[in-house]
Amino acid sequence: MNLSPFYFFYLLFNLLFIPQFSVAQVSLCSYLFKTKTIEQSKTQFVRAKSWKTFDQFTYLNISSFKKILLLSDAGRGALELESRKTSEQLLISTDINQKPGVNLIADNNKLPFRENSFDFIYLNRGLCPCRGAIACGGINTQRDSMTSFLNSIIHMLDKKNPNSLAILTGFYFPGLFGKTVPTLWRTVVDEMQAANPQLQIGLLTADGMSNTVEYGFIGVVISTDRTKPNSQRINELYPMPVMHPDTQLFF
Repeated sequence: MNLSPFYFFYLLFNLLFIPQFSVAQVSLCSYLFKTKTIEQSKTQFVRAKSWKTFDQFTYLNISSFKKILLLSDAGRGALELESRKTSEQLLISTDINQKPGVNLIADNNKLPFRENSFDFIYLNRGLCPCRGAIACGGINTQRDSMTSFLNSIIHMLDKKNPNSLAILTGFYFPGLFGKTVPTLWRTVVDEMQAANPQLQIGLLTADGMSNTVEYGFIGVVISTDRTKPNSQRINELYPMPVMHPDTQLFF
């Protein structure tokens, strides 16, 4: 059988290069898309009785905290809490834009506070994946940025105080980012808990939502108190219980 020079070199190229290229593709894909097995996760889930619980943060009992930081969209809620604080309490409310209730302009990706500055930190709806690649609070929804943000929260949280607490809220929205971003938060929270065993770090979810993080995410909670469940810590802030007592829920 006589082969044209073109066809001969075509066959030679396929024999010599295509198999190696295919192997390289498989290896590259395996590297790029390797994910943590969710079934092996030890995430702590803290379940609220209603997904609207954390919208009602103006009801929070802040009397046990001395240094309070409200991040993003606190607005009139900050004014309400400001009116109830004592002269011995410090309350700082930040946002990227000036608005009523805000007393410091700050970017959540570059918060200007020293280590152990606050014993209570609250982020109102700032983790919502409502803008796709950027959460409502301005945090980039990429693993490095999310890790950096949680590290900054832990940095600012007073770890010398066993009463310190951070509540960072956000909600699931239907669509691609509503599924992938909460799943990524779960991975980041797992890693942060492993790196900070002296803290309790959990994911917030609520009744009426799916029992998987992909469809039940409403935020992150961080506590320096390992003697009490995070659900109990949050219940102590409200006039009536808003959280279920069983925080050790693994999905």
